[in-house]
Amino acid sequence: MLSYHRGCVAIKGSQVNEIAQKWINQCQEIPFQKSLKAREGRDGTSDFHITVMAPKEKKLTNFDVPQYELPIELYDLGIGRKQDGHNTVYYVVIISPQLEKLRAELQLPHYDFHITLGFTQSDIHDVPKGLSTLWMKSNHYAITLHQMIEKGLVELPARTLRDMGYLVGAFFLFKCVVKSMELKERYNYVRDEVLCREYKQLVSGEDYGDRLVKILNRLSGRTQQPCGKPVDFYTYEIQDGVYQFKTYEMPRNFSFVSEKVAGASKPNDEQQWDVFEAMGVTDVITVMETPMPVSLHRTRKMNSHFYEVDDRTPPTEQQMLQMMQVIDESEGKVVVHCLGGVGRTATVIVAYLMWSEEVSKFEGKQRLVGRKTILSQVQEDFLTDWYRVCREQTKLNVKLPPIIMMVGYPASGKSTFSKAMADASDSITRINQDEMGRNQCESLAGRTKASGGTVVLDRCNLTAKERKEWLSLMHNRKAWCIYYTVPWEECRWRITRRENHPGIKPGGGLRMMEGLRDTLEPPTNGEGFDQVIELKGIEQANQLLKEWGCIVPAPPSWAGHQIIKFPRTRHVVNLGAATRDDLIMTEGEQKKYLNTPIYVEEKVDGANLGISIHNNQIHLQNRSHYITSKYHEQFKSIDKWLYQHSQDLWTILEPDRHILYGEWMYACHSIPYERLPGYFIAFDLYDQYEGKFWSRTRLEEVLSTTQIPIVPLMEHKTIKTAAELKELVQRQSQFYDGRVEGVYCRIMDDKNEWLAGRAKIVRTDFLAGNEHWTRGDIRPNQLA
Repeated sequence: MLSYHRGCVAIKGSQVNEIAQKWINQCQEIPFQKSLKAREGRDGTSDFHITVMAPKEKKLTNFDVPQYELPIELYDLGIGRKQDGHNTVYYVVIISPQLEKLRAELQLPHYDFHITLGFTQSDIHDVPKGLSTLWMKSNHYAITLHQMIEKGLVELPARTLRDMGYLVGAFFLFKCVVKSMELKERYNYVRDEVLCREYKQLVSGEDYGDRLVKILNRLSGRTQQPCGKPVDFYTYEIQDGVYQFKTYEMPRNFSFVSEKVAGASKPNDEQQWDVFEAMGVTDVITVMETPMPVSLHRTRKMNSHFYEVDDRTPPTEQQMLQMMQVIDESEGKVVVHCLGGVGRTATVIVAYLMWSEEVSKFEGKQRLVGRKTILSQVQEDFLTDWYRVCREQTKLNVKLPPIIMMVGYPASGKSTFSKAMADASDSITRINQDEMGRNQCESLAGRTKASGGTVVLDRCNLTAKERKEWLSLMHNRKAWCIYYTVPWEECRWRITRRENHPGIKPGGGLRMMEGLRDTLEPPTNGEGFDQVIELKGIEQANQLLKEWGCIVPAPPSWAGHQIIKFPRTRHVVNLGAATRDDLIMTEGEQKKYLNTPIYVEEKVDGANLGISIHNNQIHLQNRSHYITSKYHEQFKSIDKWLYQHSQDLWTILEPDRHILYGEWMYACHSIPYERLPGYFIAFDLYDQYEGKFWSRTRLEEVLSTTQIPIVPLMEHKTIKTAAELKELVQRQSQFYDGRVEGVYCRIMDDKNEWLAGRAKIVRTDFLAGNEHWTRGDIRPNQLA
């Protein structure tokens, strides 16, 4: 039965436990048996489960478990194994037609169902765990597959079969999905549905065709010697009255990027042209120094088009327009090729996507992620200019004023926005003082005024005085202001990620930002602007560009990772340390922490630090902004700490899901700690999928296998009165010979899985804020 399990939709119960135990009993290898204990620490001795939907997928689909009452069959095919460095995970490979069909109906991607049995360090997520990873197969493997076929896998979605692996996918597709067809029709269906379309190919250059051919021909009672070459495509022919599969090696880097257009390297083999014809290709575009031999296409129902283009260079604009016409007028599929299929071919394909689908250069290149692509700088520049050609007949959706003035700190996003506007229309001129100097800016501004276009003044313009000077220079014509409100701290972090900025020398960005702190004067309409448009960040900026008819630019390298600030914690009682800005609980809220079991932790005095993983990188945040070791002197040793604990962090944190919060204790703030267990002490773990914090018990368990300490637990008891709460701050600190700064009080949910509430008490004489310790030199705390 389906049920909810730790935010997931999963299958649990006796059948799952019996399958798991069966395979545990069959495998007595020592590494495998040792791995079982780590999973037991996470899930318990018998709490096996099969994840059907991740928490994010459950939210996306609004799937309701009680409404699903259909029977579910599970087929266990053996123990799979996956390794990542020194970490190994073991699992039972599961196939379930009903679950595959359920995910397909909900438009969820293919997922390898499995039962995790054990791991040496931690579970490994987001990797294939299907039939191709089998380590210990069932003795009845073939019988099990046969039983699955007999029980009606005819409804198993073809999409799922394509994702199940090369050989098994072909086998199932042939035997099950097309079971009612005649043999010849089956061959045609498998070939056309899987291999000849833009979908992921069932057989790729990574797989050798002899195994596939053996399996497929065995179905028709034939055998064939191994071909020994990578197979990209297969077809069939009659031999001795029997249909038999034949294999072909396609040109390198061959793949479809749309339903109509494919790219490839030079197709030298006549058989490859045979395959093109069988796939419905009617036009082949050659982008090389010399044309293809006429003998390859003379007798075929295909048109060959030759455009002379040197290696590592783009076609001319006229050549590209002619190629676009060929593709648009073609009645079938089109193959574009050069010698290697990586540069000139990619240039034409991206240009076609920009032409036909009105995408940006960045979006077009993203469609080529699965292909090997190498574009030279001149090819990149051509595609940038090609965008203008594609948009010659289009107009902006807004009537712009003569002047648009950008306002904001460096790295707030002004230049990205300005460049996108300038790319959208020849009537828009971007003026940037970093790139051309003030005198050139003033001269260009004057020329643009005469032409009647729009000037986008791309500079910081932080003060009203600066803005007045530039508006006066431009004769106080009608002007709009685009005001980026991105905080100084966030911009300072972005500066550390910048590369090759024309106006900032290496290492000079942070010094510059320090000089600009608190210098921004928010612009107003009273300065002479007809409009002041405020943009808080990338999302709002991109939305405005779309509304105006501009193409959204590629995101910067640091983008895409949302900062989730650690929430402000209320004072459960105010002993006098709460400031005007602090949040204090009412008596009614206070009662929630009385007469119920609470966890009382020592509150330590450091800098709040959040740690997460995104794009295979560990990210650090201090409150509302990202930091590095260069952000502030108190973080100067954090790179060394990361080097020592990176393996622990990868064990604890699931990318784009978990944030580990704690206190960075290097610098002495108000309390001189003398025996810290480390410079980072954890206190919370946030699950972004669930939108909740883990319980202390769960956090203790996951940290117990690492070298990362957790804040000390002082009490786990029931407090009956507010007076008892107040007494907690008189306790001795574990980290120095004095009283604690304060305490955190936590309550958990009924299952002790999630945090239900968090409050704090700070002693009366504690000096809050940062001013007292940031005025002088940093004084390090002492480790134990």
